[in-house]
Amino acid sequence: MSTTESPLVRVDDESYQQPLATTPLVLPHFRADWCGPCNDAVEPVFTDIAETYADDLAVAVIDAANGQAAIDQFDIDTPLTSHLVEHGTPVARFRGKPPYMELERAIERQL
Repeated sequence: MSTTESPLVRVDDESYQQPLATTPLVLPHFRADWCGPCNDAVEPVFTDIAETYADDLAVAVIDAANGQAAIDQFDIDTPLTSHLVEHGTPVARFRGKPPYMELERAIERQL
């Protein structure tokens, strides 16, 4: 069993602005913590992206129940939605479980 710390940054209404203010490229991922099967299917993709782009990108995970300000800011209408945000401006939007290569292409375009 691995004891490695997760590369995902868990944030809420009080802390979601921090990665946006300190990291030029952020991937906020909105999820519903109550939906275990949904999260089990999606989280490995975001973990892999966070590990691959650790020097260039922060992956911020926001539970819909604790992130209303972020939901409003990014106009999120359903959990399992993500944005790629560069310098505070959304540049790409993803719904559901985006393929790794789709995320990778979007990130590479911004680097």
